[in-house]
Amino acid sequence: SGEIISNIRIPIDENETYGTLHKKLSVACIGFTVETISHIYRHNDWRRNLILQPDCGILSKYMKAPKLKSEYLIIDENFSDYINDDGLKNIYALFRALSPYIGCKANLSVYQKYGSFHKTYDIKIYNSELLDKNEVNYEELCKFKKSPNSNIITDGKTFMYFVPKYTNKMISIKEIQISGKKKMNIKDFLAGLQYARMDDMYLIIY
Repeated sequence: SGEIISNIRIPIDENETYGTLHKKLSVACIGFTVETISHIYRHNDWRRNLILQPDCGILSKYMKAPKLKSEYLIIDENFSDYINDDGLKNIYALFRALSPYIGCKANLSVYQKYGSFHKTYDIKIYNSELLDKNEVNYEELCKFKKSPNSNIITDGKTFMYFVPKYTNKMISIKEIQISGKKKMNIKDFLAGLQYARMDDMYLIIY
């Protein structure tokens, strides 16, 4: 609240994460802070140039940055096979907002291909990438999908994609963590997850 002494704008890239934006701000604020204090020191009338707060209303979502609560860190009920492209972009934005330090909470469940539920892991998803299905050889990737019920495509070795049924996009998961274990890149994670390589098992993230 109150008037603004000075400000600067920082561009936010399409694939920006909390970590990359934090680095940008850290670098930018060094010169900005020195310049602002120097201006105050050199000009006794600096208060004449104060900037008014944007008149966007007290109920505007841009007025406050709320403290993070545990429910903000979990994929919500919209994380399903029925989300559209915009819904998938929102999930990708959540992954980016919590990367690389906090991680987005989710469940990774293992099912028997011709049977029932087998096991669930509590996981956190960190680094990821949003891809258009047209950018990759999607038909070739579908050969690795072990069940129509699965929303995961993986070769069990080098990649893991979250692929909703009704979107033109998918998310490549690049860093993941199982509860109680350290954060790993996807290759190391898959190397320790035998179910990802078993033909009679398939995976679901929700």
